[in-house]
Amino acid sequence: MKHILHLFAAAALLLAAAGCRQTDVRTARVEVPTVVNEACEKRVRAALAPLKGVQLDTLAVTNGVLTVRYDSMMLGLKNIEHAIKDAGFDANEFPADPAARAKLPKECLPPETAEK
Repeated sequence: MKHILHLFAAAALLLAAAGCRQTDVRTARVEVPTVVNEACEKRVRAALAPLKGVQLDTLAVTNGVLTVRYDSMMLGLKNIEHAIKDAGFDANEFPADPAARAKLPKECLPPETAEK
């Protein structure tokens, strides 16, 4: 009888584990006002490439808004925003890292910074 209970408990545990979610793909919009051309978009792609879970093939920037699909079971939106910030671009409420922004080419700088 004891073995039957153990077997039943193991089977129940396996069924519960089989139903667990393996992925949770989400689509996010990130405001990136200084990503205005292909050179800037390439830099954002390069910044996001090391992040596991980001679907780079679906990444698109239109009118200063990045649309990206990612697996939220692997990373969070904050990881994406921080990677963009660390590459020198504003990302939603996160301002660009000043040292990284200083290294950007002129065409990726905000107008007030590019004129200086």
